[in-house]
Amino acid sequence: MDKPTNPDPVDVQPGDLITTACGGLTRYALGVEFAYYKGKPVYFCMPACKQDYLRSPQASCLALTLSNYE
Repeated sequence: MDKPTNPDPVDVQPGDLITTACGGLTRYALGVEFAYYKGKPVYFCMPACKQDYLRSPQASCLALTLSNYE
């Protein structure tokens, strides 16, 4: 899988294509949860996913694609 090239949250616009933490591809909409991992923006499809990520990135849905952010 190619490394995610998500737009930074200050630059992303509704409708822009983003990769979610679990590796899904979707269009950005206002209110989408995000965080940073190693300086790269990570977007989440649900607020609960972000909460899991904040507790432990390696045990969250991001774990499925963690190597893509290295």
